[in-house]
Amino acid sequence: MSVMERNPHPFIAHAVFPGIGFEIVKSIILREAQQQSLPIVEENGCVGCRTDLGEILVCAASDGLEMTVTAAQSDTLQLLRDEIGEHLLEVAPEIARVLCWKTVDGAGVSPPGFRLCKVVSVTPLGSAFLRVRLSGRDLQPFTGNAIHFRLIQPPCSGPPAWPYIGNNGRTIWPTGDGALHRPVYTVRNADPDASWIEFDVFRHLGGRTGKWAEAASADDVVGIMGLGRGKLIQRPQWLIVGDEAAFPAIARLLETQAVDITGSVFLLETVPGSAEYPIPTPAGVSLTRLRVDAIGDWSAVMAALPRLPHDLPNVCVWFAAGKDMADDFRNLSIIQSRRLPDLHIAAYWS
Repeated sequence: MSVMERNPHPFIAHAVFPGIGFEIVKSIILREAQQQSLPIVEENGCVGCRTDLGEILVCAASDGLEMTVTAAQSDTLQLLRDEIGEHLLEVAPEIARVLCWKTVDGAGVSPPGFRLCKVVSVTPLGSAFLRVRLSGRDLQPFTGNAIHFRLIQPPCSGPPAWPYIGNNGRTIWPTGDGALHRPVYTVRNADPDASWIEFDVFRHLGGRTGKWAEAASADDVVGIMGLGRGKLIQRPQWLIVGDEAAFPAIARLLETQAVDITGSVFLLETVPGSAEYPIPTPAGVSLTRLRVDAIGDWSAVMAALPRLPHDLPNVCVWFAAGKDMADDFRNLSIIQSRRLPDLHIAAYWS
């Protein structure tokens, strides 16, 4: 059975890795798939995995390796190609250097998921958050279940150079003084018919996006790009933990659930104004706000977590916070010792 017969995604890209041994790349794919709980594909001597963005399959060739990547949409195909290249640069730069995509459509143009938008308004949401509204064309891809996107901010000085697809098939981003800040945010509200989206910014100390939002004026231009993942999911029982940067995603998640869900939500607050952020709370969900030290250890938070139920495999566990906190949570003995098919952990700035 071919990759197309098993997974008939309409968008396909092929790459070659001249002179690279199959076993090296196979071990990388299997290790990453295991760490991220991705389904593994092994057939006819080839190996690969299925991701949120699409499917990757690598086969031995006479002069090295061949890779086939498939996706349901052109923007997610490009995202997958970029992620492959970026990850290989981190774990195996010698392999990344020889990666060559056979056919590159659209070289020199903007990536398919990229949009230019203008600032409409910036509104305080309590004392710790700002709500930013952007307007732009063709925002429908940002209004569905994939709730996260990259906000692409221009450099502090000089006209921006926006990303484009290079001859190697990867998205080319400006570097040096022209580098673009590309944090991930959650679409909080949207009206594609009226061509706007809104997202909320936590005003944490030293936050570059918070400073940008405070200084933004109507018609300022920024870029946005979809991530193709971070989709809304429906579950009957939840354990949700997150710090302020995750509050918008938690709010969006809770308001889309069925009215009869149950569970516990723990909001990790580093500044007093965080309590002003509105979080919808279904009747069967308990919400606890925990004051934490932004630069201290997180042991008090861990101790405050409830004793997880024996039926934890039936609970959707969703966690998002700084990297140190995420590592602590992931390494909890109860998380390590039980098989958790519905575990979602996201780590970002700390």
